[in-house]
Amino acid sequence: MIRMSDEYLLMKSQTYIQNLEAILCEVLDYLEDRADVVDGDDGKPEPNREMSLMTAINDVVAKNMFGA
Repeated sequence: MIRMSDEYLLMKSQTYIQNLEAILCEVLDYLEDRADVVDGDDGKPEPNREMSLMTAINDVVAKNMFGA
């Protein structure tokens, strides 16, 4: 049975994370142009789906990068 070294797994994990970060940056750019507020059911402004997704992504990134 072939067993991957810890160094190889770490390298693969780092590459995977870098690829995800690059994609998330593109997604955030896309969402930023479309983020807006809409009238909620009670007539008060609420974030649209794009703004909600953008906020969720930013929250996850901040939590994992800065331990917030």
